[in-house]
Amino acid sequence: MTLRFDVRALMIKKIQNQKKILLIEHHDPEIGTHYTLPGGKVEDRESAYEALHRELKEEVGGKIQIGELAFGYEYLPWIEGDELGDRKRVGLVFHARLMTPIQKLKTVRGDGDQVGFTWMSLREVQKKNILLLPRMKKELKAALEGYVSFRMGKN
Repeated sequence: MTLRFDVRALMIKKIQNQKKILLIEHHDPEIGTHYTLPGGKVEDRESAYEALHRELKEEVGGKIQIGELAFGYEYLPWIEGDELGDRKRVGLVFHARLMTPIQKLKTVRGDGDQVGFTWMSLREVQKKNILLLPRMKKELKAALEGYVSFRMGKN
């Protein structure tokens, strides 16, 4: 089995006095609407930082400043139900600061099932039972509280 290496950005903005996270919205005919943190696959001959800059430009047309590691994750399709395909993935999520004004963001060339993006509070993500892939709500909460974590498989 080949391993896929992903990078994602955790971007927090204060909007209407609430901390909100930038999420990419997808619609898949099999699993329906779901969300991801911005980012994606690190291509051959590309660094994690280059990939994250490229992905953000593709997904929302924005520029970012990449900060510290927020957390890492491991996706095991045989445990998690093939929600993201049948390839094992390891991913790193970095804190990032959006350098492009919010009003200038737009979906430029996202993945085939990307329908847009939204800003959502962690409370909304948990309360509305939003499907966040890979599944990382606990890690998000810990990162927002200042902890670094790494999830091995399904915990």
